[in-house]
Amino acid sequence: MNNIFLNEKIKSLWTAQEKEIKEYYNAIEVFDFENAINAGNRCLEKINIIKSGFKSNEKESVLNDCYFFKTILCILTEYASYWEHINQNAYSKSWDILQNTQDYLRIINKFTKANSAKFFGFFENQLTYLEKIYPYNLFSSIEAVYGKVECSICGKNMDSFECPHIRGELYYGKVAIGIVKEIKHLCAVALVPDPCDKRCVIKYPESSPAFGTVRYLSMLVTEKKLNPLRFSHVEFSKIVIPKHKINNTGRNELCPCGSGKKYKRCCLGKELIQKDHVDIIYSRNNGILSDNLLHLT
Repeated sequence: MNNIFLNEKIKSLWTAQEKEIKEYYNAIEVFDFENAINAGNRCLEKINIIKSGFKSNEKESVLNDCYFFKTILCILTEYASYWEHINQNAYSKSWDILQNTQDYLRIINKFTKANSAKFFGFFENQLTYLEKIYPYNLFSSIEAVYGKVECSICGKNMDSFECPHIRGELYYGKVAIGIVKEIKHLCAVALVPDPCDKRCVIKYPESSPAFGTVRYLSMLVTEKKLNPLRFSHVEFSKIVIPKHKINNTGRNELCPCGSGKKYKRCCLGKELIQKDHVDIIYSRNNGILSDNLLHLT
């Protein structure tokens, strides 16, 4: 794998985290997600202490490497936090954390030129499939007229020539973000299939049938039948339920097809009922191994 870090000091710092990274991996292997989160947070504390000791005129490559270092650790801690929430049946919150992890992965992909597919590709592939088992297909989005957009780095108007920064680019360990200071007029609120932020969803109660597949995943993890680091993806298909197997279903009970509707308003008059089916597939190469976690550089 090509180097992710350019600065030798940051490379050495990553190598020094071998103990914590192994603890992280071992904790997830035994379904101890809380200790995995703690191991990641200990690493984050160390890099924050080191970064605070850097001078303001430190080389840009050093500060950028610190940013990549923290982002990688955030991927690990958020990933462990995702499974902790799945384990605790907190499905709505787990969706938000999944999106956090995806955002950190996009940052690494955008700003590093490392051939990291063997490491990050596992997380990207798995999380992309996990998104599909959630019931969210439409997301809220607003259209508004706003005033000044302040640069997160220099504080100047990002849409003016006074601001030298480009939105979304990295400068000395900081990403330039446009901060809207004033919304002058809200024009519209819409539901869209492809939003900028997938956290803007219509929330379901945790007991909702819409979380059926996520709930099944939670059961597998809770009973330690499915290790997060050992499966790669899910496969979707349809199964047919013969009529005689649902004869005892009451008219006002939930439909066996899994739609969440009452049986009388869904499949009551049908001869055959189709139901969504999901297979959780184990990785052929045993998932992500501890060596991959350690040997980023």
